[in-house]
Amino acid sequence: ATMARQALGLFGGAGAFIQAGESVFIKPNLGAVGMVKYNPIAKGDSVKPEIVVAVAEECLKAGAATVTIGEAGQVNSWDWATVPTLDGTTTVADEVERLRGAYGDRITLACLSVESPEWDRVPSATVLGEVEVSSLAARADKVISLAVAKTHRWTMMTGSMKNLFGLTSDVKGSDAVDQF
Repeated sequence: ATMARQALGLFGGAGAFIQAGESVFIKPNLGAVGMVKYNPIAKGDSVKPEIVVAVAEECLKAGAATVTIGEAGQVNSWDWATVPTLDGTTTVADEVERLRGAYGDRITLACLSVESPEWDRVPSATVLGEVEVSSLAARADKVISLAVAKTHRWTMMTGSMKNLFGLTSDVKGSDAVDQF
């Protein structure tokens, strides 16, 4: 969390890109949460929740009207209380409750597959022509992608562009879950 805040500081803090009153959507790479039998945070498959929470808090400090942390993941939903921080001392749900205590209900969590209010069709440069993206992200003033630089069985390397796949309606559970 300290390093995330220091990194933001190098760019002038969250206030350098978040204006007071804006809505912010944070898309962490948590796609394996609820799907795999191991802890994807500890293994490095998912972004560290400490980073997600630190970025969210810095956006709130900068005056964001709302901050939503959301992920479509590879399962339809999961309990945010089961997503531990790397150090294991707390969970994403507990940290968001802490932030609500300090900033009110300006911060929310969303399992997009079941909690997206709507799906907005947006143009795509792919053969699909367009894709459906959660309205929580598509209508936000700012979208922050918190990806993980790692290898991946489909794309060889994963990062911010692939992380945004978790905003689409087509990210669902896999029949091959048992292989994990």
